[in-house]
Amino acid sequence: MMGKKQQLFDTKARRKKAERLGRIAEWIALVYLIFCGYWPLAVRYKTAYGEIDLILKRGTKILFVEVKYRKKPSSFENAIPPKQQKRIVSACIAWMSQNDKGNSKVESYQIDALFITPSCWPQRLKNILYLSDYHINQGY
Repeated sequence: MMGKKQQLFDTKARRKKAERLGRIAEWIALVYLIFCGYWPLAVRYKTAYGEIDLILKRGTKILFVEVKYRKKPSSFENAIPPKQQKRIVSACIAWMSQNDKGNSKVESYQIDALFITPSCWPQRLKNILYLSDYHINQGY
């Protein structure tokens, strides 16, 4: 039986390991997307609404990416709960309002998820969320 101090230590250690794996996954995702022809604009962009893991650009498209590390590919379903989805969209809109006013070169925005697992190539799910599905009016 573990004492409270041991349980607290184990929880902190697990959280620290998960944070480290998440950061590694973000860098793997960034390299993968650079090889796919995207140019990085921001990594771990923080807003008052939440964080966007990666923001990239290719041509006239801005790509917002949520990166998830998973031990098994089968755990992709329901990896981004509705509350987190709303935070992601709000953070994207905040970025757009701060960084992209009047930029006529940008024609589209896309929100993708990129899943990193130890046993296979990155799995990219395109257009996981649509900005137009959320009724947040900030001029877009």
